[in-house]
Amino acid sequence: MEHCRLSSPRMRLLDRYLIKELAPPFGFCLCGFFILWTGTDLFNQLAQFQNQNLGLPGILTYYSLKAPEFLGTVAPVALLFGLLFALSRHARHNEIVAARAAGISIWRLATPYYMVGIMSGGLIYLANNVWLPEGSQKANDMLGGKSIPEEQQIIENWDFVNPAADRVWNAKTYNRVTGAMTDVMIQWKEGDSHWLQLKAETATYEAGTWRFEKVFFRETFDLKVIPAPIPKETMEFTDFPEEPKIIESERRVKTMDVQKMSKKIRFTLAEIREYLRLHPDDTGVDAYKMKTQLHAHLSTPWTCLVVVVIAVPFGTLNARKNLFAGFAWTVAICFTYFVLNRLGLVLGTSGKVLPWVGAWLANIVFVAGGLFTTWKLR
Repeated sequence: MEHCRLSSPRMRLLDRYLIKELAPPFGFCLCGFFILWTGTDLFNQLAQFQNQNLGLPGILTYYSLKAPEFLGTVAPVALLFGLLFALSRHARHNEIVAARAAGISIWRLATPYYMVGIMSGGLIYLANNVWLPEGSQKANDMLGGKSIPEEQQIIENWDFVNPAADRVWNAKTYNRVTGAMTDVMIQWKEGDSHWLQLKAETATYEAGTWRFEKVFFRETFDLKVIPAPIPKETMEFTDFPEEPKIIESERRVKTMDVQKMSKKIRFTLAEIREYLRLHPDDTGVDAYKMKTQLHAHLSTPWTCLVVVVIAVPFGTLNARKNLFAGFAWTVAICFTYFVLNRLGLVLGTSGKVLPWVGAWLANIVFVAGGLFTTWKLR
């Protein structure tokens, strides 16, 4: 006997009904987990808030900056709990059975949930990379977490290489805060037979311009005939891309070990792309670290959709059981995803697998498992 199918207007009503039933548990879980996560962080940071003399306005500003980072962690878990709760309610009232009897496939029934997962992931991406891309770093600056101690501000015998521009910097001292240098020498090429060399007593950076004082400048077109350096009082360059923040970002890449890089995202998308632009041919450990971080940025927002893909079949299978079974499945899913995600980041960062494989490993495994289980329920 062929099942009668619902018309498009009725399907739209069904979609709205499903989203309406999902909204309250998802909203409650999101608020609850966000408050819990914020409260736990507040308890851990309370001493630092007191040391920095942050009052209530300062604390509120701090957590408004940290909100995108928290959202990326809390939203997928809240969506998983809310979705399993909503599915269990539908099943207890035989609504899923009725929909399937009306000829609605499990794929069509889950479509509004997939859309919620995609939109939630989009919000996470916008929050972390568009609205407040450096929110977490600015929040830590408020606690002194990212400020450079005075004894570490000056680096002696400093050098920096920009492979993309074929430019090498050397300086007797370099100030990590201001970008000021002393006894600096820069060498670079422009074309196959055009070499340039600059020696200066001091160098400062301001508003996109490098200014060099008491300069000896040499331009060579033939290595067989090397001209004498030309003394200049000052020289300014506006086309050098080596800004102090880029130099400091590169220093962080070089000094941060694999263990720290594999725990979570440490760099913004802008920092990662700038590093990869400056090192297009790098295939070493640093390239694996930054490319894994790049793919981690791209894969994290999709966690919400992954949650939906895995929750729909498991929620449907366990919906007729008690709530404890649904809670147990939720905890198991969260724990397994966390372990697999961390394992993938470790493998990608250390170069054991391709960076994109490491960053996307947990998503790929869970999506494949969820789609296969859903297919078995069709």
